[in-house]
Amino acid sequence: MDMFTGSLYNNMKWKNHTNLENFPAFLHYMVNEEIKFVADRMLGKLATYLLMVGFDTLYFREKEITLLLRIAREQNRIILTRDTRLIKGIAVQRSIFVIDDKPIDQVRQVLKEMDLHVNMDDCFCRCLRCNRRLRKTTAAEVAHKVPPYVLISHTEFSECLHCNRVYWKGTHHKRMETMIQTLADPRRP
Repeated sequence: MDMFTGSLYNNMKWKNHTNLENFPAFLHYMVNEEIKFVADRMLGKLATYLLMVGFDTLYFREKEITLLLRIAREQNRIILTRDTRLIKGIAVQRSIFVIDDKPIDQVRQVLKEMDLHVNMDDCFCRCLRCNRRLRKTTAAEVAHKVPPYVLISHTEFSECLHCNRVYWKGTHHKRMETMIQTLADPRRP
């Protein structure tokens, strides 16, 4: 299903919630550039989940809507929002009004409306704090940044060179991986 023939545009219920009026420009954006999102302050978990599956996503915590719009315009990002005033009151070229309350369903909505798919190879490649790409590293390089028991029990590490956060496959990783697999397999609820 593509953006133009799918339920998003043809279903009147969605037509008022997703602003994709400038189809040629939007198509150009999708074909020629990496898709980037900015999630408003109501969508922190959605932003985290999108980062987990490898999408460039800023989490905008501020109340100032004009700054959000400027960031979206300057960085060519699609706005994800639950703010009805933002969607109805301002002409936003690339935006999705997120309907669902549950973060996992919010991710499904964004993936469906953008016709995106989760690639397991892209997962866990971005810093959940600052959105930068992670770099694979060795235990020796991060020994001074992690607790000793982590060095004993883990061999694979990733590091954010921007904020110095270190990641490893801790106890929560399997749960996160299971959640991501449900997103990667469209047949799973």
